[in-house]
Amino acid sequence: MQLILFRYYEDLDTTVGKMIISEKIFNYNELEKIIYELIKNADLLAESLSVDNLIMKTKLDSAKINSTLTILELNGAIQNENGFLKLLS
Repeated sequence: MQLILFRYYEDLDTTVGKMIISEKIFNYNELEKIIYELIKNADLLAESLSVDNLIMKTKLDSAKINSTLTILELNGAIQNENGFLKLLS
């Protein structure tokens, strides 16, 4: 699945494992895609998703979650604002 983060456009019929952010293509692993989707779903429902809630939902180690969030932040996909996660468009 290719996720195009700019303007939340999603095309399910394209190549698996690529995200396009502001015309840059990044290859993300499965955990990064799962975390992105959880943040996206919370955003669409106008819910706040904290880092702690994400750790509880995924039942993964906090170090693994935090390192994955850092990668997504550095690539411009998400923003951590006072412990709450949101998508960047």
